[in-house]
Amino acid sequence: MQKILLIGNGPLNPNSKENQSAYSIRTQMFYQFLTSQKYTVKTILQTKNPAKSKNLSVLQTSLEGRRYANFLQKQIDLFQPDFIISANNANSYVVSKLKFRAHFIADLNGWLPGEAQSQAQASQSNYILPQLIAREKQVLRTADFLLTCSENQKKATIGELAMVGKLTHQNFDKKMVGKLMNFVQPKLINQAYDLKLPKNAIVLGWLSGFNNWADEDLLLELLIPSLKNNSNLYFVCTGGAYSDLPNGKYEKVYKSLKKAKLLGQCRLLNWVHNKYVADIISQFHLGLNTDLDCLESHFGARNRITDLIANGVPVLSTDYSEVASQLSLFGIGIGFTHSETAKVKEFLKTLTLADVKLYRKNLKTFNKAQKLANYMQDLTAYLKQPFKANLACLKTSRLKTLRYYLRQHGLKKLLQKIIAKI
Repeated sequence: MQKILLIGNGPLNPNSKENQSAYSIRTQMFYQFLTSQKYTVKTILQTKNPAKSKNLSVLQTSLEGRRYANFLQKQIDLFQPDFIISANNANSYVVSKLKFRAHFIADLNGWLPGEAQSQAQASQSNYILPQLIAREKQVLRTADFLLTCSENQKKATIGELAMVGKLTHQNFDKKMVGKLMNFVQPKLINQAYDLKLPKNAIVLGWLSGFNNWADEDLLLELLIPSLKNNSNLYFVCTGGAYSDLPNGKYEKVYKSLKKAKLLGQCRLLNWVHNKYVADIISQFHLGLNTDLDCLESHFGARNRITDLIANGVPVLSTDYSEVASQLSLFGIGIGFTHSETAKVKEFLKTLTLADVKLYRKNLKTFNKAQKLANYMQDLTAYLKQPFKANLACLKTSRLKTLRYYLRQHGLKKLLQKIIAKI
């Protein structure tokens, strides 16, 4: 039986009292699938609050930096896996620096160059770019197989592989990059949360916080006139500002709604505890998501949309990401571009519960058809037929160039070329 070492982030339980990050949601997908298959799986979770577990195949640690890397190296040496799967780019980078003989499957999750550009835009500085791009290159050079979260990212990553010397003749017929869109299970209601809403309220929900590619201006452009025109509309936001992303977006939303005297129709919860989130989502009638028209929006995942859909909430979203394109395609929400903002505003101004009824019906059919195994097809194919990805040296010596020319064209033409250059 093949041995797989999964390295990711905790907590794994979506109903845990500890808030799940995008990293832990991604890890949970791998864990859920791999442990349901015929593999011997050992899991290492980096988490802020490690807990002792009776399950000896799951190790939790709060170690960071060099101590975390040393811990992983020790576990690799002890377990001697056939495959190492690192969930998320950060873990993939740490693993890429370690020594092992196993096949290395690196999950990139999002497209780091796009995320780096968004971060540079938010801070109005390119200082972070060299560091993050170097991290991406390191993972690309060392991984045997790569997983991405969208078709756009998959194609971009194949292009990146060419730039680091991975598109070699040995890899000519190899599929080195796969796609793994995010998949989540519906949350179980842990504890009730009273939003103190009137019985006839129509709830627009924004799940989680405001990252660098969120378009808060578009959100406000939609919300303010709609809330003013439709007294039954209420806006609920479960998240707030990210401490490591000082972009000021949440503060701007709060201040703008306060200035418009609309806070009475809003519930800005500023990172409500995870135990309440499932109940809050169950009170949403329509989810909202507004992204900037930037590379990250086109290449990345959208956990906000994925989570809302999985929990039966139709979504109104800018139509840039792959998951957002499913909304209109399957009738489970509304996808729109910035040029269609006026139509969306008119829709929200007169929104009724009857307007979202069909979307909810379609969602039930859509969610029944979603199977984790279908999402894992590219990973499964590699696990069945693994290979080592060869890395070419992109610097060629003059002697190697002459040897190549001789093999391709013969001695006569080689001499003619040399004489012509004298």
